[in-house]
Amino acid sequence: MRLISLAPLAVADPLRNAEFGNIALVAAGRIAEGRGVAACLALGAARVVMGRRFLALIKTSIAKGYQDAVLRSKYGGLSTVRSKLYDILRGTTGWPERIGGRGIINRSFLDAKEGTVTEENKKAYAKPLELGDLGCVEDGKLTAYAGTGVGLVRSVKPAAGILKDIRGQAQDLPVEELQQKIRINRLRSQLVLRYIDFDTVQL
Repeated sequence: MRLISLAPLAVADPLRNAEFGNIALVAAGRIAEGRGVAACLALGAARVVMGRRFLALIKTSIAKGYQDAVLRSKYGGLSTVRSKLYDILRGTTGWPERIGGRGIINRSFLDAKEGTVTEENKKAYAKPLELGDLGCVEDGKLTAYAGTGVGLVRSVKPAAGILKDIRGQAQDLPVEELQQKIRINRLRSQLVLRYIDFDTVQL
């Protein structure tokens, strides 16, 4: 079951019942199109934050190879992995144990057997840095951070075009059907809520 269906029970409803309904909830993570925006708003969010969707901007500071890797990824849940490997290879360590970056699976990840990173791996990672965009090609080694929503990113557009598309998608959704699905998910959530320790769950 997707944890997003627990949002009303675990966050929105308790705040409202405790008379803190004036606190605005902001949804983030795995949101890249209008359907996700509409679902989050219907579940009680006041705002939505999107990050990776804007990697596919016409004007962006990231390498084109990075952008191409994002567009190639079809199923974010299968084509990305959460691991400390990329931080280790890049030398950006020191993060708390529970925090790790999610990136597109590439040759560096496949070469690091069972998560073990050797000096040879680090040297192999350093070489593509000299290649620039070519280091991010399909069989490349450079890190391309992206979330599980990356598969929903399919085109490169200006920021205004992305926002226009997302608004249009959200407004075109059948509201009654969406609300009915949400009510069903909330009923299902009630059955498992008692078994979840929300102090250990990352929503």
